[in-house]
Amino acid sequence: MSEERRQNTGEAEQHIDRKIGLTYAGDDEAFYQQLIEIYVRQASEKILLLEKAYAAGDLRAYTVQVHGIKSNAKMIGAMKLADLAFELEKAGKEGKLELIRENQRPFMKEFVKVLEETKKISGQK
Repeated sequence: MSEERRQNTGEAEQHIDRKIGLTYAGDDEAFYQQLIEIYVRQASEKILLLEKAYAAGDLRAYTVQVHGIKSNAKMIGAMKLADLAFELEKAGKEGKLELIRENQRPFMKEFVKVLEETKKISGQK
């Protein structure tokens, strides 16, 4: 979802669009809650794998990890994170390491914000 669209819907401060997430969950609230809980459980490992690939300059592994994050973000309605991941995935496939370096920090910042929000939704701290 574009920033303009977020502002028009009053969701500029939110990192997760619950309506989109519920759509991916077939409008099943219990299933959506399960997706959120899975996201929280897997996030730490995903961060470690992504950072390891990034530090090693391993574009293939980095691209695989960022692709997975993109898919998971979409499933819960974290569209800004999914959009950022898409751009990094594309950069990885095109071998644009400098573009990845320029965008890694904002991507990780958004990843952490989404993780914090999913923890609140799931009741975890």
